[in-house]
Amino acid sequence: TRIRKDKAGDFWIGTENGLNHFNVKTETFTRYYHNPGSNEDNRVYALYEDSDSTLWVGSLGQGLDLLNWKTGKYINYKNDPADINTISYNSIGALQKGEANELWITTYGGGVNKLDRSTGKFRQYLPGLRIFSIYRDASGFLWVGSQTGLHRYDKPSDSFDLIFNEDNQNIFGGVEALTNDHENNLWMSTDKGIFMLNK
Repeated sequence: TRIRKDKAGDFWIGTENGLNHFNVKTETFTRYYHNPGSNEDNRVYALYEDSDSTLWVGSLGQGLDLLNWKTGKYINYKNDPADINTISYNSIGALQKGEANELWITTYGGGVNKLDRSTGKFRQYLPGLRIFSIYRDASGFLWVGSQTGLHRYDKPSDSFDLIFNEDNQNIFGGVEALTNDHENNLWMSTDKGIFMLNK
């Protein structure tokens, strides 16, 4: 999500040129840049509020940032090919809260990552896939839509399963968006149409 309302009622807006904070009381904007004064790409694609003063920011090409908006300071997480405990790819698609200290991060070409916020270490899943969407349903299941279909996270095996129909076929194609309805059915927007999965 590129627009998020925080606990104080203010708005954070990710743009093609940085991150904007709108203070509702003063009706003023403050702009934050990943690296002020540089020519780096400042496109913000994902936002997640972690606490009253910190915000996770996913960008295109600059990795994942943890912003302390009270101080304006960033902690940046980027891919290091020599370290499997780093984020798999530097272009971030979406952020989703997991259990306890988990933060799930989708990427445009590096699969899915799970960040342990207490250690700062990443675990990588579905390597090489472009991930379009991620959704945690009312039952706590984590679903991911990718270029190859629909995947569900299996906690006991710590892996993602590709979902097939009763004829063992992947009928979905690329899954671009996911949501739930009031009966806990999963709805998908795909390149082959709209599907409903009765879980």
